Amino acid sequence: MITTTIPQDHLYTAESLAALDRQIEDARVRLQDALGAMGENMDGGNTWHDNAFFEEATTRVDQWTNQLGWLLQLRALAKVVDNLQSCGAVGVGSQVRIRVDFGSGVVEDQLIVISGHFTIGRSDDESAIKVSSSAPLGVAMLSKQAGDEFTYVTPSGKTVAGLVLDVM
Repeated sequence: MITTTIPQDHLYTAESLAALDRQIEDARVRLQDALGAMGENMDGGNTWHDNAFFEEATTRVDQWTNQLGWLLQLRALAKVVDNLQSCGAVGVGSQVRIRVDFGSGVVEDQLIVISGHFTIGRSDDESAIKVSSSAPLGVAMLSKQAGDEFTYVTPSGKTVAGLVLDVM
């Protein structure tokens, strides 16, 4: 079992932290664009309640302000991990070989990399599937060791069973 005072959902690999930093920069740019649009639409001479463009820009400013604030909170709490799985347990940054039983006789071995928040896709070399530590599969595997079984519920509501074969 991994012992840490940092909640798992605030642990990031260096790669996933860089992705978070890119999201923050994108949100800053979009907020500046929305602020610019709001300023342009104020010059129309109409009052605020008669100017749909101004109201739309105000809504976008509010949305991007909230999004940026949320991302900055995540960044403030983020901790980069290199190898929390040294005790043999699955943690953020682990490569995990699993056997998944999808039901109806469909069993598949997969190589999974547990990443930080909101990470999906494939590893850089395409050999592994990246799974967020906050995704149902990621949560189900956290702290498991080779030989441990796990289950998780897919977004479609299907329960899937698995077995941890190896933690690397």
